[in-house]
Amino acid sequence: SNRDHRMTMRNQWRLAIFLYLIPFSSSLAAQASSSDGVPNSRVKPSNPSTERRTGDLYTEAFIQRKSKRKNRRIRNSSAPVVDSTLLRFLSEQKVEAQSQFTAEQQVASSSTTQELDKETWIQQFLYENVKRVLIENGAPKSLAHDASMVVQSYVLARIKNRRIRYFLKKRDIEWEKGADANSALEDPCLKDPEYGLQDIIETLLEFQLTGHDIAVILKHTPGITLMMPRPYSQYPKDMRDGETLYDTVSRAYNGVLLGSLGLRKHDAKKILRSCPGLLTLRGSKRAEDVLTLMTSLGVSIKSLSRTKATLPVLLSRSPSSMFRLVSFLASDALRIPVKNIGPLLRGKDSFALINSVSPVSSNSSVNLNRNMEEERILINEQYRKMSETAWTLRNKIGTQDLSKVVSIYPSVLLLNAEEQILPAATYLMNDLGVCENDLPRILQLYPFLLGRDIKSMQAVVDYLLSLGVKEEDLSSIFRAFPSLLTKDKDTMKPVVAFLEEIGIVNVGRFITRLPPILGYSVENDIKPKWEYLSKVCLYPSFELSTFPAYFSYPLDRVIKTRYEYLKFVKKVPTDLLALDLVLRHGDKDFAELVANDIDGGKRFATFARLRKEIKNKELRLKREQQKRNKAFQRKLDSKKT
Repeated sequence: SNRDHRMTMRNQWRLAIFLYLIPFSSSLAAQASSSDGVPNSRVKPSNPSTERRTGDLYTEAFIQRKSKRKNRRIRNSSAPVVDSTLLRFLSEQKVEAQSQFTAEQQVASSSTTQELDKETWIQQFLYENVKRVLIENGAPKSLAHDASMVVQSYVLARIKNRRIRYFLKKRDIEWEKGADANSALEDPCLKDPEYGLQDIIETLLEFQLTGHDIAVILKHTPGITLMMPRPYSQYPKDMRDGETLYDTVSRAYNGVLLGSLGLRKHDAKKILRSCPGLLTLRGSKRAEDVLTLMTSLGVSIKSLSRTKATLPVLLSRSPSSMFRLVSFLASDALRIPVKNIGPLLRGKDSFALINSVSPVSSNSSVNLNRNMEEERILINEQYRKMSETAWTLRNKIGTQDLSKVVSIYPSVLLLNAEEQILPAATYLMNDLGVCENDLPRILQLYPFLLGRDIKSMQAVVDYLLSLGVKEEDLSSIFRAFPSLLTKDKDTMKPVVAFLEEIGIVNVGRFITRLPPILGYSVENDIKPKWEYLSKVCLYPSFELSTFPAYFSYPLDRVIKTRYEYLKFVKKVPTDLLALDLVLRHGDKDFAELVANDIDGGKRFATFARLRKEIKNKELRLKREQQKRNKAFQRKLDSKKT
């Protein structure tokens, strides 16, 4: 067959090649042995039994020479990024780390001071040692545990990365210059500094920071454990030129928080716990630059120091990113006056906006520049989306004064124009009957509707319809009080239950006449007013049914003041007076029409002023008494401890 024929031809060719190579095997083997200087005992031409082995030897030599030529053709001139040498280095590091860990365990188990003096520099950053030092300085055990884990992971990863970079640099130099350059590059990681963790703790304790403060700082910013504590004079000059931990803490704590802002030590420590990045070189300088930027925008130092909740958010940001945000707010896209940008950024409502365009980079990461390019791309994309949102609000919604909208609701710039803003505007016009001309005014007064889910707004509408509110009244209700659409149904149910309890039969009509009552607090607002009305009126439920706006008047400043004036000054029985007659007029009209004063309301104004002064004095004395009670209680607790 064809297959047998092919097999026969293949075997014949193999035999011919073998017979052709036999005569050359002896001479080639002899040349190889003579070039090496060692006689080849395996090559014996006179012995026919060895001819097959010499043929095999020549074949192996031919294959090796061919593979060497191929390797020379594909070999690159520069060192590869990752090769077997690097893998061997990593395996050696693993073995070295295991041996070092066992040695450190032996040192930790010993209690003599001589053995502790012999411990390696890196051992002090291990979990058990860091935890022990923090607990000795007063840190809670759970917090010391978390901080110790973070510090150990950071230091070990930092040292490993340094050694890998040193090895790669050394390998490249050896590849270019040869093995003679081995001593030209010294490993900086092999030189252990004379300072350590205990020096870092002592430096922080000098600024009266507690163990709890230090544990929180190390948990968030473990990088300060590798900083030089203070400029020691015994170090070389090149090591004393940089910033030390003492310099950065002095700049951030004493300079910015206690000095420029004038905060108390308690408040300054609280800000450091919430923003430990201020203690780094970059963080302390950023805090100074951001503080200068905010004061240049018209924000006073006193206003910044009063808003302690916003200080960590502002001081931890990059000055360049904050300046870019200020430029965007003042650009033609929004046209916010510069004098209004500072108070806008100082408010709590701007946190989401600041975080989206000026994120805080984590100080616990070993490679801080790893995601900077991705972060820059995301920030540019966010600015593009905010520009589209501003254009949609101005051109499609019709909002001309965007500065008011952004000042009330800064997160409106983070909303998606196509998926959130336009569907919400369409729902208000089509489903709730809001006129197109009234929509810009409503959204300018209450822009939170744009960030509200349509399903949530529809749930509020369905609940009002179930209470008896007519559908044709919905547009007027939401046009006057658009905040009702942002209420939760669960917060409105207690109000409805209380109205039914006090005898309001038609709750839907009552809500139509006073829609904001659904947002009032039952315990703090509605119930106290109802209890007082029950004392001064014979039929309080009937009076409320005829005048629901009673719940919208201030209890002490208006309601009690007028009823006390009629009862104690004018000696008028208030039981049969109509509720709306007493409250619906202004102060001057009330004095003339209801109290029948002929002095133009001066007597009633004097009564209201004196009553206010008495109430303020009573309130001030009550607060002082509460402070004295708290101070006395603290003294008792300190004596017990």
